[in-house]
Amino acid sequence: MLTERLKRNNNHSIHANYYFWRTHLQKEIDFLEEHGGKIDGFELKWAQTKWKAPEAFIEAYDNPAVRLINRENFREFLRI
Repeated sequence: MLTERLKRNNNHSIHANYYFWRTHLQKEIDFLEEHGGKIDGFELKWAQTKWKAPEAFIEAYDNPAVRLINRENFREFLRI
């Protein structure tokens, strides 16, 4: 899914920096996009429908947009 997202962004001339985030306590965010001074976080869980972003991430980045991507909304993530 990440490769498809990168291809989609490239095809639409969306230039972003890409990262992942993890603490020493193994709290993580799978995929971060930084563009336009904004950070968007994505957690990829195919079967899960509920997930909560780590508090440390929310505090560190001043309430960034974070979303769970699963089988119900992956098309929106890829904009297919």
